Amino acid sequence: HKGWPKYIGVGGEQSIRFADLDGDNLKEVIIATSDGRILVFNHDGTEFTYQDRAVEMMAGPLAMAERHGLSARGNSLRPSFITPAVGDIDSDGIKEIITVGEGNVYCFKATGKPQEGFPVKLNKGFLHDIGEDNHIGPGTMASPVIYDLDGDGKKEIIVAGADQRVYAWHPNGLPVEGWPVYVRTGQVGARIIHPPCIADINGDGYPEIIVATNEVCSDKDRKAPVDKGILSKARDAASKEVPRELLPHALDFINSLIGKDCLVYAIHRDGTMHDNNPDGQGGYEVDDDAFVKGWPVKIRTLLPDLLPLIGPSSKPCAYDYDGDGADEVVASFVSSKTTIIGGDGSILEEMNSGPFGEDARGIRDKSLALNLFDGAAIGDITGDGIPEIAKSGLTFMGALNLVLTGQNFSYNHVIQVWDPHSGKYLKSFPRTTDDYSLYSEPAIADVSGDGIPEVISGSGLYLVHAFGADGMDKPGFPKLTGGWIMTTSAIEDIDNDGLNEIAAVTREGWVFIWDTLGEASNYPTWPTYAHDNFNTSNLSTDAIPPAAVTDYKWIDDSIEFLCPGDDGFNGRAREIRIYTYGCPIDASNIAYASLVKEVLPQEGGTTMRVDLDTRYDYIAIIAIDDAGNISQLPLSSATVTPEESDGSPWIYGEDDDHGLCFINIAGMD
Repeated sequence: HKGWPKYIGVGGEQSIRFADLDGDNLKEVIIATSDGRILVFNHDGTEFTYQDRAVEMMAGPLAMAERHGLSARGNSLRPSFITPAVGDIDSDGIKEIITVGEGNVYCFKATGKPQEGFPVKLNKGFLHDIGEDNHIGPGTMASPVIYDLDGDGKKEIIVAGADQRVYAWHPNGLPVEGWPVYVRTGQVGARIIHPPCIADINGDGYPEIIVATNEVCSDKDRKAPVDKGILSKARDAASKEVPRELLPHALDFINSLIGKDCLVYAIHRDGTMHDNNPDGQGGYEVDDDAFVKGWPVKIRTLLPDLLPLIGPSSKPCAYDYDGDGADEVVASFVSSKTTIIGGDGSILEEMNSGPFGEDARGIRDKSLALNLFDGAAIGDITGDGIPEIAKSGLTFMGALNLVLTGQNFSYNHVIQVWDPHSGKYLKSFPRTTDDYSLYSEPAIADVSGDGIPEVISGSGLYLVHAFGADGMDKPGFPKLTGGWIMTTSAIEDIDNDGLNEIAAVTREGWVFIWDTLGEASNYPTWPTYAHDNFNTSNLSTDAIPPAAVTDYKWIDDSIEFLCPGDDGFNGRAREIRIYTYGCPIDASNIAYASLVKEVLPQEGGTTMRVDLDTRYDYIAIIAIDDAGNISQLPLSSATVTPEESDGSPWIYGEDDDHGLCFINIAGMD
């Protein structure tokens, strides 16, 4: 893509975000860096500016560095930022960018200005009892999630901490009543290192918060370390001509002998206030009433301590698996099966670890495939309208190399794709890939132009792949970056040409964006980390606002413009609102703007005409979709003053140089 690649001078360990921050229907590129900055570029690689100044957001100094007087040539050392959430959390017409660093939650306006009330802090008081039976820690590795928990039309900020608490704040920085929630069963405490998932698991229209912890539970007679003798016998069986269909059963048997249980929780949206009796003492004690009945759910895992400081959990996700209108949860842990969980906590289906598909390609170790720490993605890669589940993994011999000292068995890194209703691999999967994916997850989107999404995955060996349902890379793939990729690619049409672009960032600090032939698809997709810019990890979340109205004109007693859709120009929005005021509309006067007309929109991308009184000098048009997303209107107000107006109706369009405006619709129904 023109203007890329670009060297940012610092490691890229977090996933890139695409979002329109200034209402021109072109996406900006948002990058969280390992030195505590949010960098923002226009789609062509130029700096994103506000009032002629580059927009850059920055963390506060690293507390430990400040305490010890450490600095780098006079510059304060800052904590790393985590993959941000992006969205208009307070319905003021400006998107916010939310991230975390060193136990602080930061929220910035798209202009670069901090949101009032932020940063807010995780509670260090929870760390007083760290010890052998409480393996928690400070700060968080988990990205923030934004979602409307209380139904007021504004989005709360939800953060899972390494202190084993889940926090929630309102857009003004005040804590949500009933939060934080202590997510623990009473056994050995452990960190939460992945963001929560948002899911309506009982179909009542309200969200639950799904969290996987690093707790490892075992019965008293299972506290011994992993029996390497049993694993050696499994190795011998896997390396011989044992029927492949028997190997999963052998693994299940071994798991039942020496495996341990890991936990997935479902939390009510009102936390400890669910029973109107906040027994959690502000997060210092466990309040079981905060958890949905039937949860936490135990998932059996063979090697939970494979890498104990970064596992065994992975990020849960959700979708409506059975079409009943309620979400089911997809969860896994290192060496466990990928498991589909019903709203009542029942296990609905487990994905097989073998046998492999009949057309699985390039695999030397055909024993079994095991899950690692990366998350799953959900999307329809076959074009039949039914989503599949995709996830990276490692074949069984690779896991044995990590457990049995001094071994070097042949093994493969793989991309797994299952039919979730049978639990079996698609016939061309697992597919070999180059290296570990670690904390990322695949993306699922069309980059080939056939209208059907591909599974897109990078790895530690520099390549970005795009696998079709046949297990083969699409033409033009893989893409070579020359650096370690440990993040999820972002895929979207950022330049409004109707075709998707794909972005990847390396740990060495290079950001790549490529043009593709892919087009927006009606098939379910997973185009970014955690599915969407809200980080909900839910296939059904609509985080894409309608397109902005940037070009319109007067025709007689009506106004004509290109109608926004539900997602950009696709689909149909819920409503169109037209506001007016006596001077250019901006944040300082939006409370005085008048709603003069509400109309039902047409199909997105079609020309729409609305009758309107020509006496209005200054107007603004917004669209709202069924999910409550508001079309992004530009950051700066019009430059024409009332004195400069000749009295004729004024409207900004392609022939005008008046600047643009933004609208606050909260409470203006």
